[in-house]
Amino acid sequence: MLASSSEGNCYALKSGNSVLLLEAGIPVSRLRKKLPVGLSHVVGCLVTHEHGDHAGYVQQYLDAGIPVHMSKGTRDALGIGFVLPEEKVLSCYIGGWNVKTFRTEHDAAEPYGFVLRTPDNRQRIVFATDTYLLPYKFSGVNIWMLECNYDLQILKENIAAGVVDEKQAKRILTSHMSVDHVIGFLKGQDLARTQAIYLLHGSGRNLDKKAAVDKVRAAVGKPVYMEGVT
Repeated sequence: MLASSSEGNCYALKSGNSVLLLEAGIPVSRLRKKLPVGLSHVVGCLVTHEHGDHAGYVQQYLDAGIPVHMSKGTRDALGIGFVLPEEKVLSCYIGGWNVKTFRTEHDAAEPYGFVLRTPDNRQRIVFATDTYLLPYKFSGVNIWMLECNYDLQILKENIAAGVVDEKQAKRILTSHMSVDHVIGFLKGQDLARTQAIYLLHGSGRNLDKKAAVDKVRAAVGKPVYMEGVT
């Protein structure tokens, strides 16, 4: 997790010497400092949608020689980048990584989530962020990377206190996943091969991150991690 918040998102998956980035929400200068290897090992970057905290630095990544891939709708919204095959297509390969797309639900042009398989074919990863709904079943997943943006009770308290206004609340509820959404989704999945669950994009004011990690861990009985939680 190089960055995971509304201020910027970027994640690095490493298999051998190959690195695949997810999201382009931090500048290349920060990316260079955060990456455990040099940019020459980066085979590409996948972007879920056009919002700045996920795609604000696409041009910088392209200028640095990193191919950035996204849906056609996201490409049209940004005006730059490479278009991934439509979700109806079985899959494609980016630098040896197998990539399958699926639609997510967010206030964006054509947001995508990704099912990924490492070049050595040993790990299967599901990545979904900035969505309030995931009506899918996945099998054989080793690593889950899922948005866990808010706790409904905390959000309600913030609304009552005037910390979050009605417009903000409506957008959160119709474009992001709560900790209870994550638990409900995971309980409907086959977790037999799950090794780790990473919770992403947690709100600084609408979520107690440690409590969220503990709650998901207790509900599914698997290792759970989140940025800022030790």
